[in-house]
Amino acid sequence: MSPKVHPNEALFAGEKPFPVIPSCEHFAGSEKLITKAMELQNTKGGVFDITMDCEDGAPTG
Repeated sequence: MSPKVHPNEALFAGEKPFPVIPSCEHFAGSEKLITKAMELQNTKGGVFDITMDCEDGAPTG
């Protein structure tokens, strides 16, 4: 029987791993807050993503 191998080792052996970054999700529903979040993202060098909910009234899903 083969020894157990972690999936990261089996799938990505010898490859440079992606950097570990904390997840951050910023929800903004107004143009003012969306702009502020995008300015902050630009200032920080794009180290986090932004999720924007423009509350367009569309049904969920």
